[in-house]
Amino acid sequence: MITAGKFYFQNISFFISLLKSDLTNSSIFDRHFNEHQTQINNELLPLTDRLNQLKMRLQIKEIQNDPLSMLKMWRNKKYEEIDREYNRKIRQQEQEVS
Repeated sequence: MITAGKFYFQNISFFISLLKSDLTNSSIFDRHFNEHQTQINNELLPLTDRLNQLKMRLQIKEIQNDPLSMLKMWRNKKYEEIDREYNRKIRQQEQEVS
């Protein structure tokens, strides 16, 4: 017994093998395949961008709602300020010695 899905797959496979076996139709097959690939990419790229935007929003909301994260961000900012000032003082000392 052949199911509808199996029958469809067999017909598609037969059709593809016919197209591939005929060298004159090979470019038609490739072009058609590329058209589908382009269409899929055109549909997927905006979805990927949208997912990335949603991910960023969620991360921002998590940071805003988490006081510990806000404290860590403040600490990191202060460490950066201290490092900048430290490096500035080191450069200043090196210039005075030279």
